[in-house]
Amino acid sequence: MSKWISVNERLPDAEHCYCLVTRHYHSSKERPSVHYSFFTKNRELARKNNKYYSRKYQGKNSVHFEAAESGFVVTHWMELPKPAELEV
Repeated sequence: MSKWISVNERLPDAEHCYCLVTRHYHSSKERPSVHYSFFTKNRELARKNNKYYSRKYQGKNSVHFEAAESGFVVTHWMELPKPAELEV
C-alpha cells in the first residue's frame, strides 16, 4: 500500500495525474480530510484554474492540486492504487 507523502517533501512525478490528498482549512485545527484530486506540474495552469489560491495561506505546493480550493491547504498526497482486475 502507498504511503502519504508530504507536498513539501516531493510532488508526483507525472506531468498530470489523479491522486488522493489530505487537506484542511488553513485556519482550522480540525482533522484533515481525504479527497480525490487532479494534479498538474504546470503552476501557471493550476493558478489560472484556481483563482482563489493564496500562497500565504496554502503554501507554495498546494496550488498544484485541484483540491486546494479557497482556504484549503493540501498537505499530503498518495498515488491511487491500481484498479482491481475483473475475472471474466
